[in-house]
Amino acid sequence: MQEALIASSIKSEKNEISKEKISKGRVQGTLFYKKNFKYKKGILLIHGMSGNRLGLSPLAERLADYGYFCLSLDLPSHFENKNDFSMGELCETINEGLLFIKNLGIERISLIGHSVGAVGSIFANMGYNITIEKNIYSNWEKIKLLLDSLSKKSDYNEFKKILNEVEKSYLEIKQIIFNSLKQKHQQKVDIDCLILLAPPINCKSAIPALSLLNKLNHKWIKTIFEKLFHEPAVKQTNKEGNPAGFTYENKPDTIYWQFFKTKESKEFLNYFLNMKEPKDFIKLIEDLSKFKHIENKINFFEYYQKKYLFAKPKLFIYGKKDLYLKPFLPFARKRLEKFYEGCGNAEIYYGDFTHIMMNDPNQQLGILAVNSDKVTEKIMNFLDRH
Repeated sequence: MQEALIASSIKSEKNEISKEKISKGRVQGTLFYKKNFKYKKGILLIHGMSGNRLGLSPLAERLADYGYFCLSLDLPSHFENKNDFSMGELCETINEGLLFIKNLGIERISLIGHSVGAVGSIFANMGYNITIEKNIYSNWEKIKLLLDSLSKKSDYNEFKKILNEVEKSYLEIKQIIFNSLKQKHQQKVDIDCLILLAPPINCKSAIPALSLLNKLNHKWIKTIFEKLFHEPAVKQTNKEGNPAGFTYENKPDTIYWQFFKTKESKEFLNYFLNMKEPKDFIKLIEDLSKFKHIENKINFFEYYQKKYLFAKPKLFIYGKKDLYLKPFLPFARKRLEKFYEGCGNAEIYYGDFTHIMMNDPNQQLGILAVNSDKVTEKIMNFLDRH
């Protein structure tokens, strides 16, 4: 019976699905739901780089028809979300989206992220936020430098002073993460599972030749960026009838990539070049877990790692024709799956499709993403179980 319902939701015309635009704080999005249907479960959808909240409409409509109340968000610096792009900002946007759904009376919520949105979903699940991003890595680097300096100190008082500074930085890291988890607990915002569509190990691969671009001035960055990425995307958008509401503008001080735009070209490229990835944060937590490990006891960071990273069921989906993830290169598929498995409690589905996962398995460009029947079926089956 469940398989029949899935098939029906995939193939129906979705004429009964309402789309409602919402704007509240960081939450700039669209709701997908059937009127007069009592939803008990909700899904927050997060699109990839250069897209917008309507890019995941095909999947959101199918899920709403199947019985999930859906909210699809704009990433920072995309479409109607005017905030500057950063991973910390994206995580706080996701958290506000989860809280928005919860405040509608829907208790059970899952996350679906595509590409960079999937990376943000992994981070958000761990309680990542702006404060963590700004402070935790610098504190850890400070600890390592202090420990390196210990071998050069012979005076006991200096030695003790350095150890006290190490302890202070360690406790600050602990407090920062604890405050994030405390806020999640107070808001009672938790998710049941994550579905991660084509998440890159390294987000820098989303912008080819990024380091070379960063050496140029704004005018050249704008010209190259828009010729290579923006104009082909806009051409495809018009070809498809513009289903996601793209409007053309061209301000000299702004760089565009479909729905993404920024005035701070150098700052954005610098951020992207130096942005921490989930694997960096996972490695940091592993190092902190070992740093003050007491035999036969679980310390704070070990608990945090197991509960907020490894515990949640995750479905990773990616395709063999994905030009961003490049699983067709030697050993790339093995590296991808090793990373996915390293996130804990992971299922992996590898299929015959590209980065945007359309019914045409060879489609590389498109304003819409994820209408693959096989991918949709896999997602619905996973949600049914979790």
